[in-house]
Amino acid sequence: MKSMNEKEEHWQDENIMKARAEAASAAEAVGTMEFAGEKARKPSLIYLAVKRTVDVVGSLVGLILCSPVFLVVAVAIKREDGGPILHRRYCAGRNDREYIMYKFRSMKVNADNMLDMFTEEQREQYLSGVKLEDDPRITKVGKFIRATSIDELPQLISVLKGDMSIIGPRPVIEREAQAYGADREKLLSVRSGITGVWQVEGRGEVPFLSEEAKQMQLSYIDKRGFVYDCQLLFKTIGLVLKRKGAR
Repeated sequence: MKSMNEKEEHWQDENIMKARAEAASAAEAVGTMEFAGEKARKPSLIYLAVKRTVDVVGSLVGLILCSPVFLVVAVAIKREDGGPILHRRYCAGRNDREYIMYKFRSMKVNADNMLDMFTEEQREQYLSGVKLEDDPRITKVGKFIRATSIDELPQLISVLKGDMSIIGPRPVIEREAQAYGADREKLLSVRSGITGVWQVEGRGEVPFLSEEAKQMQLSYIDKRGFVYDCQLLFKTIGLVLKRKGAR
């Protein structure tokens, strides 16, 4: 049985999460949102409605059209080592609601136990959020689906469920969200995206947890709109076709 202290700590954690969610909901009711004392423009309800409609229709159509690709990749992953087809990652979501992000598994089953295989340089790059050039944890199938960004396709499931958006900041786990400090609330005020500013401007080049990358992520929240979303989407398509930045 839990001790009284453990029960009290759990109750406090639940109240904190509830308070954060209520504060975020209240902020959405006004014309501006305030984060760490800094006001940010709130997008119009029309933009939010259209964006969600595009997310639902786009993810549904994408899942249907890509179903043959899903089947081929699933068979290839299973045949290579017999491990799980999907990788599930628990991410910090909009308004502090945790969600599961899905990707095709591109790493070996025991990847978490292979960190001791890193060279000193690779270890430093890994800890700073840099994608490794020659990661020993990646499978043969994984190298291909990463280079072509096919590993990202299952994220369409999260978009359809409403946990993510097609365009938005890169998904983060709670440890990464905490690295944003006072800007954590701002980062989690919107849905994470399959693609966004960091994925287009800094993917593979700018360490994910660097100050530059954080500013890229946060800048989307200030600039988001119909035109900006379209620009990011078209840039993403160009990068995918060129296989630029994916590792």
